[in-house]
Amino acid sequence: MNEAGAIELSHGMYAIELIEYDIQSSPEEAIKAIQRLVDQDKVDLLLPPWGTAMNLAIAPVFH
Repeated sequence: MNEAGAIELSHGMYAIELIEYDIQSSPEEAIKAIQRLVDQDKVDLLLPPWGTAMNLAIAPVFH
């Protein structure tokens, strides 16, 4: 990532904006965060949270 917050791929430069929410190690908060990222923030890419409990909780939502 360069100073402008972009990465260069074979098809050109792409701006990257990082959005993160504190899920407080809570499966319920993880579900809320994933739903907000998809429904409100309209993100193009999701990275799963750390931890088995959170991943199992968001699996039905993370499609």
